[in-house]
Amino acid sequence: MKISSETRFIVVGKAEPTKSQDGKSTYYRVACMQEGQATNVSVSEEIYDAIPSGIVDARFTTSYDDKYQSFRIDALIEIISVNGVAYGAAPDVKPDAKPDTKTSGSTPDKK
Repeated sequence: MKISSETRFIVVGKAEPTKSQDGKSTYYRVACMQEGQATNVSVSEEIYDAIPSGIVDARFTTSYDDKYQSFRIDALIEIISVNGVAYGAAPDVKPDAKPDTKTSGSTPDKK
């Protein structure tokens, strides 16, 4: 029986892809934390590539297959934040910030 659910993890790293013994397959894993515990979870190459570097808070579709006693991430639903910043958020710029018009070490040419 395969049991699927939606799971929220903090992805803290991506393991280097590993090859099968016969060299025909490549396996991808990400290091995930939840409630103070961490483990490596299998993912597809597409999900592996879609997860940015850094500490990533995300929601996934996960499944447990009792036939193979395996747990894996099947789909990336949403990236919530990366390194504590909302994913896709604009950089923090103060509204009253003025551009720096000074040039270092140069003076305008006088004619």
